[in-house]
Amino acid sequence: MNRRRLLSGIAGGCALAVTGCLGEEPGPGAGTDEPTETMSEDTPEPTEEPAESPTEEQPEPPTDTPETSVTDRSFEVTEAGCGRYVDEAEVAFEDESVDVTGTTNGSQACYTAELDAATYDPEGDELTVDVVSVRTADEDQACADCIAEIDYEAMITFARGLPDTVTVVHVHGDERRTVATVER
Repeated sequence: MNRRRLLSGIAGGCALAVTGCLGEEPGPGAGTDEPTETMSEDTPEPTEEPAESPTEEQPEPPTDTPETSVTDRSFEVTEAGCGRYVDEAEVAFEDESVDVTGTTNGSQACYTAELDAATYDPEGDELTVDVVSVRTADEDQACADCIAEIDYEAMITFARGLPDTVTVVHVHGDERRTVATVER
């Protein structure tokens, strides 16, 4: 009988020893002095590489300032009729625009003037205004045989400043004639 008592004591002791191992894990802060590490699906795996520390350098601000640019152009013939051979222009610098007032000519009364181009060169900080005289009538249509004197106004609007130099060119067929160069 002693044998049965011994075996039953051993079995009872084993049952008590195993009960602590088979139970649920204790929650955080439940009874151990050792730190515990629990991983959830949202917790990233630890890496062997150290995380980058923030840099002390700040990015340099851009040194380029926005360039001057043409934002709008307008052109109007203010008067045209028989007159004399005139090729001239005046330039005025306004707050945000360059105004050109001029007179060009045509070989007959059926000619008018048009703004052919207003080109800004940022490297030379120069605006070139090309005004061309063009025939408005068909080639087979007769026109008064006189020199056409054509007055016009052009306005070129800028963003971020005005050019230092403005050159006005009158174009008659293949001939280009500089009629004004003005610096601010």
